[in-house]
Amino acid sequence: MSLNILHVTTPLQSSPYLSPHAANLDWLPDALRERGHNVTVWVVDDPVAAVAGMQTHDFDAIHLHLPEEPDRLPASVPRLVITRYGRATPCESTWVALSHSEVRQADQWPAAVIAPALDTASIGPVSRGDELVMSFDGRDFFALSAAIAVARHSERPLVLVVPEGTEMTDEAAALIHRAQAVLRVVDADLLWTPDEFQGAACYLSLKHHEFDMGALSALAAGVPVVTLDGFPAAELIVHGESGFIARSVEDAGYYVERLGRLIPALGAQRAHMLFDAGTAAMSHERLYEQLRKGELPVFRHPETDPHPEAIEPEQAEAVAA
Repeated sequence: MSLNILHVTTPLQSSPYLSPHAANLDWLPDALRERGHNVTVWVVDDPVAAVAGMQTHDFDAIHLHLPEEPDRLPASVPRLVITRYGRATPCESTWVALSHSEVRQADQWPAAVIAPALDTASIGPVSRGDELVMSFDGRDFFALSAAIAVARHSERPLVLVVPEGTEMTDEAAALIHRAQAVLRVVDADLLWTPDEFQGAACYLSLKHHEFDMGALSALAAGVPVVTLDGFPAAELIVHGESGFIARSVEDAGYYVERLGRLIPALGAQRAHMLFDAGTAAMSHERLYEQLRKGELPVFRHPETDPHPEAIEPEQAEAVAA
């Protein structure tokens, strides 16, 4: 059945290969259209106000894509689902989590857990080298300091991919200045692609609160990913095949020395199969159909942790320290 779907978002400022927000808006609508659905996309400065004041009867599903730390969330709107790109915050509407790690942070059960859409057909294999690569948002001091520690331990150069227009905290800028002997900063504009991973030995995914789109792009390009247990990227890789899941920053440095044991081509095949935009479209299609039928609850609190074996983000940070 063809659905009428509305996507509402803010103007996007980052490459879809680095931003899950940009990825879902660049590739998910077209993937849904290829499945026969009618998709409208609104790009507005205030998406919450746009949704709150509209008549919803013309759409079977309304998908609100919210940037980090929204000032407010909309009141109850029929057939509305929300994806929030940043730390999970209390939400009285039906919402989509990007990872199970986000579910644990939110303490509220989402309607679905769906990784962002990725146009895997646009990503080819890259040549391997010696560099460690990590995307950096200018704020996550733990991720920055951990990446520098791994680079120093493994005696490899570190490349920080920083989206154009990113504002650095004073603390991060000072640390980058002190560590400039082991790292270089690459400004990534809207046209940045995984071709820039040429020469990468591995991608360090050390974001413990947010989904790391760079890690997913790296996997699709055949670049191994090293992350910490309980972090969102740990859900993307197969330990010992497409990357390593470490228990601490010290262990991450140990694994970087053993990248030759991995089979990154298998990781790329898995990424192309499981995380392509077409797969994300099918998962969202099921969700939208439930919305249309009114089958979804607003939310429920899980009685047990869905992944009790994983380290909580705060615990992982303590271990890394």
